[in-house]
Amino acid sequence: MQKPYRFLGGLVFFVVMNAHAQDVVLSISNGSKVIFSDPVSKKEKKLFEQGWKTVIAITPKGEKFNLLPQERLSKLGGTIFSGPTDSRVSPSGKYIVLPIIRSGILDYEPREKDPSVSSRQYCPVLATETGCLLSNQTGGICGGEWDKEKDLWVVGLGDRVDEATDAMIKLQFKPVNQLWLEFRDSQEFKPTRYKLSDRISDDLGVGNLVACHPPSRENMDVYGWIANQLRIEGRISDAVFIERRFRKIR
Repeated sequence: MQKPYRFLGGLVFFVVMNAHAQDVVLSISNGSKVIFSDPVSKKEKKLFEQGWKTVIAITPKGEKFNLLPQERLSKLGGTIFSGPTDSRVSPSGKYIVLPIIRSGILDYEPREKDPSVSSRQYCPVLATETGCLLSNQTGGICGGEWDKEKDLWVVGLGDRVDEATDAMIKLQFKPVNQLWLEFRDSQEFKPTRYKLSDRISDDLGVGNLVACHPPSRENMDVYGWIANQLRIEGRISDAVFIERRFRKIR
C-alpha cells in the first residue's frame, strides 16, 4: 500500500507499507527515487543515532544502487542515513544531499552498560540521474543549503556566504581506469601494496564505482581485471555485481 507522506516543492515522499517493513520513498521530478528502509531499532538508538540503515537509489532508467552497503550499521557501528526529511534536493532535482552519521564503538567491554561511541557527520551528494555518490564531505560545508533557484551550494549566513558547489558536485573519486592502473603499479613495490577491495571501499564501494563510471565496451577489460582481483581477495559478491552489469551490454 502506498500513500502520500509529505510534499516539498515538486517533490513527494511516500510511505510504502508491506508485510515486513515500512519504507519511505523520495520521488524526484526526473523519475528517480530514493528509498529509505530498515530504520534504526529502539535498542540501536540507545547507542547510535536515529535514522535509516539501508538506502536504495533508483535512476530514471530503473537501475538500482544500494548506497554504502559495506558500511551498514552493526553492533560495533556503521553508517546511519538521517532520512528523507533531512535530505536536501537541488532546485533541478539533479542532486540530493543525504546527511549521514558514521559511528563506531570505542574500547567495547561486555560488562560496560554504556560503551563509548564516536560519531561524525558527513554529507554525500547523490547524482539522481546515475545513482553516483559524487562526493562525501564533512565539517562546516555540510551546514550549507542549495540556492532557491539554481544548483548552487552556499555556506554561511547574511553577507558572509561562500559558494562551495564544486566541492559538493564535482566527482571526488578517480576514474576506473586510473584506479586499476594505480593498483597494478603498486603491486610491483612491497611498501605500497594494498588490497584493491580496500581502495574501492575508500571510494564508497563497488556499487558507487559502477554508478559513477558505468560499464561500457570501452572499459570492459578493466572491469574484468577488477572483478578477477576481487575474487582473488575473496570479495565474490562484488565481483558478481560487476559481471552482472556487463551482461546487460553484451
